[in-house]
Amino acid sequence: MLDLVIVHRLSARFSKVAGMYMYALNQNNEIISEITGDPAESKKILNLIGDECLDALYHRVADSELEVQAVEDTLIPNIKIAAVSLHVDGIPVITWMIIGVINDEEYNFPGAVELSDFSFNISFENFLYNVDIMRDVTQLIIGSQFSKYTAEAESRRSKYSEEEMKASLERAETVSSIVQLLDNDAAIEEVMSQCMALIGEYLNISATMVLRTRPDRNTIDICAEWTHEGVVSRTDVLNDGTNYSFVKSDKPLVVSYDSEKAPDIQNDMDHLDITAMVVLPVYLSGDY
Repeated sequence: MLDLVIVHRLSARFSKVAGMYMYALNQNNEIISEITGDPAESKKILNLIGDECLDALYHRVADSELEVQAVEDTLIPNIKIAAVSLHVDGIPVITWMIIGVINDEEYNFPGAVELSDFSFNISFENFLYNVDIMRDVTQLIIGSQFSKYTAEAESRRSKYSEEEMKASLERAETVSSIVQLLDNDAAIEEVMSQCMALIGEYLNISATMVLRTRPDRNTIDICAEWTHEGVVSRTDVLNDGTNYSFVKSDKPLVVSYDSEKAPDIQNDMDHLDITAMVVLPVYLSGDY
């Protein structure tokens, strides 16, 4: 059920962006995606942690459906390990083993490794955050593939209606198309624009966009935008640089047309002629 090509691409790209070492195991504790990063660095960090420590963490999450995610210390003060196991019908179809070289000063005491020895390093806060993201992304991929295979099986047995089948396949195809963009060599702006188009067309919404706060956190840049046919782009309005209240939120924000809104959010939505929206903050190296 699991597409290993997607697993390899996801681990390689996510590892590089997040600054973590990672590999994937199946239900038999067999490697299905080799550890990322420079081979010499990867070998060194695995030796520092030890097989026994990693194996114990794998079984802690893979053998349980109650605790499927865990973070542990190692004998090295600034090396942390995490495991995320995704189960389907009680089977751990994939378990991510994630290793972080922590660059926070508070973990830099006798016994710590030199940060200069490793290409990837990360703050402990971002390590925890990225482990959660890896879990969510993997759940999305597995869910889409499971939906696709279920839909195909049900089609052969004629248990689903044509409309239900079409919706399930469209959802799986959209998610697969987005994941495949991870392996695209095009400029990041073009990749983001394609992702926005896929999401907008699938959800049949008016517009999607990626905004980035500038270092001063008071102004924003538009990284990508897609608008439905007949919808006027908001680029000119947003290009005034104002950092709208809903962009400053550090948590997901869902605002329906009839929900009660804070005055600043209501004013911003009226200014932009928005009746409903979903805002999802994405963190990169501590910024969003």
